[in-house]
Amino acid sequence: PRTAEPTGQSEWEAFENAVKDVNSDTNILRNVVLLPNAQDTFGDTWGGFEKAVTLNEHKSIAVVGPGLSTVARVISPMATHISVPFVTPTATSLALSLYEVHRYVLQLCPSSRLESEIMIDIILHFGWKYIAVIRSEDEYGRSSLLEFESLAYENQINVIDTVEVQAAVGTETAVNETEIVSKMETKLKDLQILKTRIFVVSVQDSQLFHVFKAAKRLGLIGPDFVWIVNGIDTPAELLPKELRELMQGLICTTTSLPDQADKWRKKHNTNSTSAYELYTYDAVWLIARGLDRFLKDKHNLSWSELPTVPGTPKLSQLINGNVLLTYIRNVTFEGVSGNVAFDEKTGERAKSYNIINMFNETFRVVGKWVPEGETADKRLDFSNRYPAIHFYNSSSIPPPDRDNALNQRSEER
Repeated sequence: PRTAEPTGQSEWEAFENAVKDVNSDTNILRNVVLLPNAQDTFGDTWGGFEKAVTLNEHKSIAVVGPGLSTVARVISPMATHISVPFVTPTATSLALSLYEVHRYVLQLCPSSRLESEIMIDIILHFGWKYIAVIRSEDEYGRSSLLEFESLAYENQINVIDTVEVQAAVGTETAVNETEIVSKMETKLKDLQILKTRIFVVSVQDSQLFHVFKAAKRLGLIGPDFVWIVNGIDTPAELLPKELRELMQGLICTTTSLPDQADKWRKKHNTNSTSAYELYTYDAVWLIARGLDRFLKDKHNLSWSELPTVPGTPKLSQLINGNVLLTYIRNVTFEGVSGNVAFDEKTGERAKSYNIINMFNETFRVVGKWVPEGETADKRLDFSNRYPAIHFYNSSSIPPPDRDNALNQRSEER
């Protein structure tokens, strides 16, 4: 059997390490060797389709990838057509959470829906009702906050304005950084006029510096403001000092990673801090464990050529691929990215989150969010086992979401 196609250098190394570890483990898949077959989609949807066809020609019985949500959505109908499970370690698109539509695509990374629920719960916890949204003008920004805006409406949270900022493209140079920040500043001016105080941000880590620098110029950074970001993968010590200073008091969500993640990094001699490599490593083990149980229960795999029409690629269907998919979905184990298990109803991976707060230029865990619970306070844990959240002025008292005079005029209307 072959598994394939993680994205990024660190993810590829994690993929290779997982295949080696599975093949050297005598307690799983005895007399079976995993043969890796890597294909690079280059982040392109058509490239993804072509590579999926190539993997089918090579008779790959399961695939790790693709990494991007856009590519995963394009490949999903083919995965269903050929009955081959695709385990994507990094795609977070809400659309992929539609279990009946994308049942052959398993998301190991929590979907944007969960991130949206967490941010809504944080806002409800502090009693804020007026917020603004800042998102990148790409699929990452739009898809991650699509569900958020819907949940905000359901919970009577007023999204005063939604600002789209330029998506990150490659490595920005110092020459055009001033121009980028200037464009950001123009985009954010409306938020200054609207007297917005609570900002929810969904951009790539590489864009954060430009967003916060523009906000600082407009006077939107300080003790009267709160910034909530839906996930930062970069450790605080790797962020520019100026950005850490601007992010004082920031509230952020991040996936809860167990202590064994550090042990795993030391074992495999990697300095990467990306959670995606952990998801990639666990994706291989998820497939291996499901396949192991599938074979122990005396099931077999074979291929049947599918009928084609002129001008379309020849594809083969994996016989009993649907059975293998069920075995993979039913796997539960403690991985390096935490507990790996899938919700029977939604097909999503159930995952807890850490709530972190930037304090004295360092991220610290100030709470936890778990999927269970009927109300925000039951899902959120801000108990005294965690340090209190400190806002920009180091106060633990949350600032109001609007000026008192503005709130009074709103109530009079």
